[in-house]
Amino acid sequence: MLSRFAQEYFVGGQAAYRLDDGSFSIDAGENDIGAIYDEPITVIRFFCRYKRGAGFYDNKLQAFAAKHGITSVITS
Repeated sequence: MLSRFAQEYFVGGQAAYRLDDGSFSIDAGENDIGAIYDEPITVIRFFCRYKRGAGFYDNKLQAFAAKHGITSVITS
């Protein structure tokens, strides 16, 4: 799912990939947004490097979720 999001919404259409710390790069190496998969509760958490970009990425995430029938919750 992360790779599909990355390929549909970020430049270059690169797949998501796991980093050494266990999080995922999803923005083609820009490192402005990342994701952590919490496997025990089947939740993907997203985080932004800069607070000012949160709304921009929230909109992308909401569009992706609506397009694919995924339940999403935005928390701050």
